[in-house]
Amino acid sequence: MRKFNTGDLVHVPAGAYRIRFRKDKEDGQMTIPWDCNLSMHPLIGVFKEQVNERESIVVFFDGEWVIETKSIYLKNKGEQYDTISEYNKEWGNLVS
Repeated sequence: MRKFNTGDLVHVPAGAYRIRFRKDKEDGQMTIPWDCNLSMHPLIGVFKEQVNERESIVVFFDGEWVIETKSIYLKNKGEQYDTISEYNKEWGNLVS
């Protein structure tokens, strides 16, 4: 399980699902109480809190969103194989 602290700068890759819960409107009109979207490009955000073992809240440029914790990575932390620094001979066997 990944551990993040409030205020950590995090990276969310393209293809992650985001859910945002809406506030109730005062007009009495029934609406779907959430927005859901699939990020089409990588996003940078600030980690706010972990909701449960599967989901966390991240603050992006367009508000607070619930994200699956497995789709959140620390920015500038660097883990093994996060970046490509040299050519690997085994890559010649990959199917494109």
